[in-house]
Amino acid sequence: MEILQLLRDHIRTVQTCDAFNQTFFSTILNSVEEQLVADLRPHNKELHNDQLTVNCIDLEGLDGCGKSTLANELLQQLNASGQKARLLSTPPSQLLSFRTYFDAQPESIRRAFYNLGNLIVSYELRNQQDTITILDRYWPSTIAYQLAKTDDNEQINITWPPYLVQPRLIIYIQIDEIERCRRIAQRAARVPVTLEEKQLAAQASFRRRLDFLYRNHIPSRNLHVIDGNKATLDIANDIINLL
Repeated sequence: MEILQLLRDHIRTVQTCDAFNQTFFSTILNSVEEQLVADLRPHNKELHNDQLTVNCIDLEGLDGCGKSTLANELLQQLNASGQKARLLSTPPSQLLSFRTYFDAQPESIRRAFYNLGNLIVSYELRNQQDTITILDRYWPSTIAYQLAKTDDNEQINITWPPYLVQPRLIIYIQIDEIERCRRIAQRAARVPVTLEEKQLAAQASFRRRLDFLYRNHIPSRNLHVIDGNKATLDIANDIINLL
């Protein structure tokens, strides 16, 4: 697959930092490739129909919109009602040690890294259908941020990747910009502000483009836009009522 080869070529030809474990990263790439090859065998060219949509609530939105707080509230409410639920995020845990390195790379390499995370999470979601997974970002974020950095006049025509499962619910959390920046500033003392967060705060046109893409071009009938300015408890109730 193209993204796997792109990442392989990158780590082979570029001087990585001392903390970058090339052997471990190559092992991850090989494992994902083996699963992809199995999926593409003649008797299994695409995901089975019962695997296309998985038991997952994918929380999407700009940094600071309240995804993590909402995820914890959803987890608490679902478990209290007797339903099995768990939290998951992208990039997944096995890739977290590589995130700082790839965030500093050119956009094509950076997005390939995040797509690798989407692949790993997709396989995990397929194997956990008895549990409601509350997911902090997935492919919609990857494609939205990628397209937001392209020419506004380019034609937008995207489809959901056939090798990725789709969440049962995709929740786009829309929030007032003043409130979003307040939340980012509030958490800055314990979580460093990322380059992407600085770009969001500084470039109104980039924020508008992202919002437009999330609302209008994520190719899924499972997408719902939620008002993130409301109380977290109320938002969680609204989402659970969609299940």
